[in-house]
Amino acid sequence: MFVDTSNFPLLHYSIGYWLDHYKLSNKNGVLPGIVTQIFLNEDGIFEGWINRYKWLDAVNKLSIRDYERWIKYNNNSDTINHKKISAFHYVILFGLQDIMEDLLIRNPWFLAYNENVHVAAMSGDVDIMRFLLDRGADVNKEDNYFGNALQIASAMGHVEIVRLLLDSGADTNTQGHGNALQAAISIGHVEIARLLLDKEADVNAGGGVYGNVLKAAIYMGHVEIARLLLDKGADVNAQGGGFDCTALQAASHQGHIEIARLLLDKGADVNAQGVGIYGVTALQAASHCGYIEIAKLLLDKGADVNTQGGEYNTALQAAISMGHVEIAMLLLDKGADVNKQGGKYNTALQAVAISMGHVEIARLLLDKGADVNAQGGFYGTALHAASHQGHIEIARLLLDKGADVNAYNKEYGCTVLQAAVNKNRIEIVKLLVDKGADINIQDEEHSTALQAASDGGQIEIVRLLLDNGADSVNAQARGGEYGNALQAASYQGHIGIARLLLDKGANVNAEGGKYGNALHAVIYGNCYVEITRLLLDRGADVNAQCSPYGPALQAATVMGQFESVNILLNKGANVNAQGGKYGNALQAASYNGHTSIAKLLPDYGADVNALGGEYGSALQAASVAGHLEICQLLLDHGANVNAQGGAYGTPLRAASIFGHTTIVKLLLENGADSINAKRKAMPHRLACFHTDIAKLLAGKNMQDQDGDIEMQ
Repeated sequence: MFVDTSNFPLLHYSIGYWLDHYKLSNKNGVLPGIVTQIFLNEDGIFEGWINRYKWLDAVNKLSIRDYERWIKYNNNSDTINHKKISAFHYVILFGLQDIMEDLLIRNPWFLAYNENVHVAAMSGDVDIMRFLLDRGADVNKEDNYFGNALQIASAMGHVEIVRLLLDSGADTNTQGHGNALQAAISIGHVEIARLLLDKEADVNAGGGVYGNVLKAAIYMGHVEIARLLLDKGADVNAQGGGFDCTALQAASHQGHIEIARLLLDKGADVNAQGVGIYGVTALQAASHCGYIEIAKLLLDKGADVNTQGGEYNTALQAAISMGHVEIAMLLLDKGADVNKQGGKYNTALQAVAISMGHVEIARLLLDKGADVNAQGGFYGTALHAASHQGHIEIARLLLDKGADVNAYNKEYGCTVLQAAVNKNRIEIVKLLVDKGADINIQDEEHSTALQAASDGGQIEIVRLLLDNGADSVNAQARGGEYGNALQAASYQGHIGIARLLLDKGANVNAEGGKYGNALHAVIYGNCYVEITRLLLDRGADVNAQCSPYGPALQAATVMGQFESVNILLNKGANVNAQGGKYGNALQAASYNGHTSIAKLLPDYGADVNALGGEYGSALQAASVAGHLEICQLLLDHGANVNAQGGAYGTPLRAASIFGHTTIVKLLLENGADSINAKRKAMPHRLACFHTDIAKLLAGKNMQDQDGDIEMQ
């Protein structure tokens, strides 16, 4: 039974603080025995208590959370099962030596678990650790998470336990997640680091998150420890580990100028290359992170300002990408090559055009001789990049400096004008047009800027382009998705643009592109009813054929667009027009299960027995797909139950093959010939034998005259 304990403050206090009261007691009489019984957990008392205790503030006094993270990791489990061994660990954590002694008298096997020393290292209780070691606990027992107890104590900052473990023969160089020296350094504990080094801890041991102990000290910003390590012989140029860089790169990345100076004084190679986070050299790292004083120091010590490699290729690109103007100026003054190509942004000029849009840096680069028309990278040119990103002042500056307004980028696949249109940068579009951009240049994706604007619904840009002489209202794409601007607007449902284009003379029946014409495009898009009406009112050919579904009526039927089908029929669509995958609209509706359209089409004169298409007839199409209601509808309208043709020969054969029992029954009840129907085409035998259908056919004395269905 659930009991709400929220109104029992004394209970909560007792759960959280009975241990404190026990420790303050004289621990005589029956009290220790009672506590021992709790931790023996014979009646689940301990487990019930510890689960409640962990939720109280008192838990923060101990290393319980560290212990539970450790035990879960070692056991590859997300849960804690409080069995006797973990109860003993809690005794260690709580520092209850008298209880621990009592438990060992009752159950000596508790001492056999060498994890005890790891838990004692977490607790920080020297007496407990000494008690365990005196009774033979393995000081170098390793686990899955930490290397040994020494590493745990070092990570926790327990100096006296570290000293005790070292005196007891703990291996200073055991590797777990790093080693004891790295653990001490990660918390900035100089005293423990000195103890470990005095006991011959390997100052150049690799491993751990940082790769080595020197980089661990640097990333944590511990100058004194870094100096200590270098004095002890740490390799100042070592690389590797999780941060595959040099110590100097690490210091430059973190902005630790004092450590950087120390490393250089100790012989760090100022031009050493590593992978790094923000550059292959220390100068690149400092430049990207904006540490100008470190950049100056590195340059004064001979850093190569033009070393290439990494994400940003050069220190100059790294600085510019983050808008560090002063560092960019410093690098240029030190001879940075403004036209070095490579990396994320290809050139420094593209970097400024793409990233922060700092006009001052762009002007500085151009004054230093940056090639305004350099090609490369994702965007192609700096003008492409500025136009795409919307940096109009940089675009204006580049044009004033001779940027090619009609440059074409093969990688990005468009002209400068199209780059601006694609991102709806109308002010830049105006600027480019004023500067003589060729409005009618075609690319491979949208064909023209007008198509791009029509696709994106950018009516003001469409109007601007048309007012400035765009002659591509009826221009045909070379292979893009849309044949022309009207198709693009129709597919995307931009009725205002479609109307504007038609008013400007767009040919409503122009063919081309993926969808064939504008009417088909609007149907494939989302059957936008208003645009469908607009195109038909402007003279769209309602019966024009386009693959894969033939006429627009069949396409709208496939898409299940009842309202559009109705509009097309009322505008004179030929309800029996042949063509496309399904042969006619009724077959398309029958196969795709669009019952309302299948009901509508016969009212407009659809021939229920028209042959053609993949499934031969509408009845066979419905039989293949298993649409019982449509099969009944077609039969009610006089469909020939034995019509032959299509992929499966007859409706009965189709329904039998696909296991549609109710349809087989319906067809037989309506006179389907199970004996004399001749096979016209059947690409394979039945995939499986449908017993219920076999019984129906057997009841009609179906014979295996043509070998189609083998009765077994």
